[in-house]
Amino acid sequence: MRTDVLSLIIYGVCIVLFITNKFPKPLVALTSLIIMILLNVVSFGDAFKNFAGKTTILIGSVMIIGKAINETGLAYSISRGILRLPIKKERTLVIITTLLTAVLSAFLSNLVVYMLIVSIIEHLCREKKEYNSLNFILPIAMASVVGATITLIGGAVLPTASGILGEYIGKEFKFFTTSGVSVIINLVLILYVGIIGYPLGKRIWKNRVQNIKQYKEKNNISISKSKYKRMIIILCVTLIAFIFVDKISSINQNINTATISLISALLCILTGCISYKEAMKGIDLDVLIWLSATLGIAAGLINSGGSKLMADILMSKIGNSISPLLLYSIFVIIVAILTQFLSNSATVSLVLPIMCSITIDMGLNTYSFAIGVAMAGTLGIATPLASSSLSLAATTNYRFTDFLKYCLPITVIETVALITVIPIVYPLV
Repeated sequence: MRTDVLSLIIYGVCIVLFITNKFPKPLVALTSLIIMILLNVVSFGDAFKNFAGKTTILIGSVMIIGKAINETGLAYSISRGILRLPIKKERTLVIITTLLTAVLSAFLSNLVVYMLIVSIIEHLCREKKEYNSLNFILPIAMASVVGATITLIGGAVLPTASGILGEYIGKEFKFFTTSGVSVIINLVLILYVGIIGYPLGKRIWKNRVQNIKQYKEKNNISISKSKYKRMIIILCVTLIAFIFVDKISSINQNINTATISLISALLCILTGCISYKEAMKGIDLDVLIWLSATLGIAAGLINSGGSKLMADILMSKIGNSISPLLLYSIFVIIVAILTQFLSNSATVSLVLPIMCSITIDMGLNTYSFAIGVAMAGTLGIATPLASSSLSLAATTNYRFTDFLKYCLPITVIETVALITVIPIVYPLV
């Protein structure tokens, strides 16, 4: 059997197993990659090169940095300080917590940020009985997901998309590639929460009894001033290096976002901001294995011609005369729907290879398409199945229908915003 056909069969089975969720995603991806190797669909070198590749090193290093920021109490202090401001109106505090969550999620794991902010909010709700935690938690969960697109290191979806994009066109996302558009998308979310979501939520759950015993706030958190200061210095230097990474790379080609992240992670350990043992605990091997294996599968689809075959089949159905905007809109809508039931990274890794092949064949701007598709993958906020943050939010006395009533409108709005904004900022042709 032809290798391009074999690659599509393996890819199709992989999709089905991802959707059914009967086996761990890293196991499915790694097994699919091994089968591709055994059937000569992809070489051993191409299959495993990403296990020590730039994207994997970047994500692993950022996990350590995020763990250090959390362990030193920096994130906690910032959050606690802001939320202790003399704010009387609940709606104003909801808006501030949504904004704070989005900003922190640009640099930390969204699940860590979610648990951190919610623990503080639940403590405030115990102190002020007029506050209802249900008005806060769902906006916080959504902001933790959408805010991750502000920078390349906010979550796994952008690095995943960047790695796949690099396999196809040899060009990856930069640290702030999506920042401009993401700021707009996050502002839309914050406006929705403040203007529409707050009164809508009060109508949806009315006087429903709160469940505010999900997390225990770390009132006894130990903050070392010296570690705290060192962490701030490391974080500031790292962000400055990310901003000027292109200029630094022109001097030394070995310096890139992955190198900077790795150096920063090492400094966190060497300066005592976090112990080596705790740093290793901060690395999520499931994410790294899944990410690396997924990029290996993408290499198999490219090298075997499977992605091109799939693109040719699809183009024979929709025709080469389709407008770039319509094609882009179709991909964004497909991803926005799928990501409500699959993880955002899984959705992007399944759709992006097809999109890249089609746009390359049509001579379109693959880079622009990839930005839109990657960001659409983070719109999985309409169901509790979409992300870990939303799944945790579902345990705080929300009903499944609450997610649809509260989150579906903003999901539609954000999808329309992506379809409108991306082509203006990043031309499709």
